[in-house]
Amino acid sequence: MRKALESRKALELRNWIKGTLLVLFGAFLWGTLVVVTKGASHLDPLTVAVMRCAMAALGCFAWFGFRNPRLLRVGPGSRAMPLFCLFLYGGATCAFMYAGFTIALRTLSVAACEVIFYTFPLFTTFLGIFVLRERPSAAQVFACVLIVSGVFLMTSLSGPGGSAPRAALPLAGVAGAALSMLGMTIQSLVGRGNAKKGWLPVETLFSYAHLFGLFWIVLCKSVFSGWGDLPRISAASWLLLAYMGFITTLLGYGAYNLGLRYVSAATASMLASFEMVTAVVLDAAVLKTVPTRGEIVGCLVILAALALGTRGAGSSGAGSGNAASSGAASDGAGQKTPA
Repeated sequence: MRKALESRKALELRNWIKGTLLVLFGAFLWGTLVVVTKGASHLDPLTVAVMRCAMAALGCFAWFGFRNPRLLRVGPGSRAMPLFCLFLYGGATCAFMYAGFTIALRTLSVAACEVIFYTFPLFTTFLGIFVLRERPSAAQVFACVLIVSGVFLMTSLSGPGGSAPRAALPLAGVAGAALSMLGMTIQSLVGRGNAKKGWLPVETLFSYAHLFGLFWIVLCKSVFSGWGDLPRISAASWLLLAYMGFITTLLGYGAYNLGLRYVSAATASMLASFEMVTAVVLDAAVLKTVPTRGEIVGCLVILAALALGTRGAGSSGAGSGNAASSGAASDGAGQKTPA
């Protein structure tokens, strides 16, 4: 009995470490966008959103169609998530995240968009209590507050002079950033719920979310900006788009969704803020941009929050198995949930 308990705890710890590393890897890839976005600043934001979603969907269907076609079989006979639900899920996640954020960038600064977007760990943590029955530890709740504070410090302090001047935020920009935050929250909650309950393979959910998300973003671009910009995209810009689509979106969000197999939605959403730290470090190392006082302080606060949050998750029940592949799953707070 004791050996079985020790073996279970060891498995949970390995799964927790695996999930943590997957989410951190995804966040690192998102952070590398700082190196390429300046070269793509001339592109229509909705074009970027369309291409990111299209390339991620293409990569998924090409890879899984070749390696394991069964992962792409869904329909009326699907156990708990038919095509219509996937159609709505793609719009509420991929379309909200990619199109919402890029629309926000038309009227808001990147800093303002990030502050709004990175409230999603707070929403994910608290909604996870009711939706997933995953109760966060006190350390995780405090870590969420620290993350939002760290992002705010990174974007509000502009150096030795103190606070940057503030202006009224346009409603359309705030709405777009809020949609992207909502999309990330929904993806975290549904992705985690799917991993625990085994409605669909993680790969299937991810693939169809991008396929149907592409439909919604194409519709959005057709209405708001049209397609006249495509012939003017240079070869260098297509390379940047390919990096955004296949690396930061397909691999980055793919790693994040796989990580939700093993860690709670609250833990994953907190770890995602590592993107901000990566962005600041790469901006300084590659683009030779000197970090501001706020960026340095904000990075330290976020790193402290990550250490606190992951320690809180680990001490209250490290690791969580995939309900589809193991007899039971344990969430980030150590609660046992049936497969």
